[in-house]
Amino acid sequence: MLGYQDINIGIRITLPGEKSFFCEVLLSLDKMYGAKADVEPSLYKKMRSCLADLHIPETMHNALVRSINLEFEHVES
Repeated sequence: MLGYQDINIGIRITLPGEKSFFCEVLLSLDKMYGAKADVEPSLYKKMRSCLADLHIPETMHNALVRSINLEFEHVES
């Protein structure tokens, strides 16, 4: 209904002892995943290249790319 082609599900994984963590499972249609897999790596590579050009430390790239993607979710096409 909102235009997303996949479903993200958060799951808590319990490890031996008291520790647990959350992971994300992505459910997607094969054709959509294939199209996404062809395009996304080049976009991520381009974003990381731009961050490097701006002299932003590589240790910050993953967090910044995630933030950029979250902001794109709020942009209307």
